[in-house]
Amino acid sequence: MVESARMPAEARDPRQISSLAETHQRQFGHAPELIARSPGRVNLIGDHTDYNLGFSLPMAIEQSFHVTANRRQDRQVILHSLLDESRISFDIDSAAPLDDWGIYPQGVARAFEQRYPEAHGWEGVIVADLPVGAGLSSSAALEMAIARVFASFSDVDWKPLEMARLGWQAENHWVGLESGLLDQIASAAAASGHLLLIDFESIEVTQVPFPEGVEVLLVDSSVRRELTTTGYNDRREESFEAARALGVKSLREASLSDMDHEELNDVLARRARHVISENDRVQEVADALRRGDLTTAGGAMSASHLSLANDYEVSVPEIDLLVSLLNEADGCRGARMTGGGFGGYVVALVKPESSNETAKATLETYRERTGLNGSAFTATPQSGTSVLHL
Repeated sequence: MVESARMPAEARDPRQISSLAETHQRQFGHAPELIARSPGRVNLIGDHTDYNLGFSLPMAIEQSFHVTANRRQDRQVILHSLLDESRISFDIDSAAPLDDWGIYPQGVARAFEQRYPEAHGWEGVIVADLPVGAGLSSSAALEMAIARVFASFSDVDWKPLEMARLGWQAENHWVGLESGLLDQIASAAAASGHLLLIDFESIEVTQVPFPEGVEVLLVDSSVRRELTTTGYNDRREESFEAARALGVKSLREASLSDMDHEELNDVLARRARHVISENDRVQEVADALRRGDLTTAGGAMSASHLSLANDYEVSVPEIDLLVSLLNEADGCRGARMTGGGFGGYVVALVKPESSNETAKATLETYRERTGLNGSAFTATPQSGTSVLHL
């Protein structure tokens, strides 16, 4: 995918809606019929558990993809990206994969068409203020925005969990990343003011109210990665291999007492230990936040990072440093990497009155030690994918 356009006001401020519509008018010669918005997400805890049928606790954030659209009378899709001023076009029935970011909307189109053969072609403009390759689920946000347009123009009811599965099919079968459903569900089904406790075995979603007296601080390491070229798929296969060695359908069915199983080598045992213990931590954090116990929630988040770094081996030195610096700050309750790993963001629970000071001190020390200019912002739980009819 391409780097994020710096247009954070577009389509978030109602006064700027007309500006985005005018851009569509300039590109295609007529006004858009709708604008779809789909948010990124931060996962508070529960990474690499989704494809192991476990639990996760994400929330949607304000940073989003926006897609203007008007329907066409054929099966052609034409998209102009303000992210890098590039344009793609494809036929919904085309079998030749596009390069770069175009493979994501094309994959969604194919998945949607297989489920709903009446899919309409359309044209639109893409803009975003969601960083790419940072662990905030930019690809799923784009997929869900594209799916929202297809649903609207095909007179298909928007069912978040069903549409999340179509995005997952696109990413797994078209893009080539063997991911779980976490990102798509978080983007499609999120609720304002709530975290989502997702059970990936039953595909059930429970809303967990976000407590008062704490903020979510997101700190960018400025280390970018592409999950299709890192060890993400390797970790997935290792966890599946561990499940096979233990004789269970998934690691959801295993327990920590199984770790001395003779069929598990050291690597597989560590992969399994992370998944099994992470599932327990997700439940612990959800319960703690329901009762406002921030100390317990933060402690479980910090333990999660150690597990991801040591047992699942998906962290990098820069992320480990940020987590350490945040955990040393007086106003921080707990911190961990978030997302698939190998770079991106760290998420922390911090006291609201000290979030600015914590972020500033952390970034200054981080820059001194690594030479990298990180950044930070606070986030509150947002609603999921939506559409604005013009």
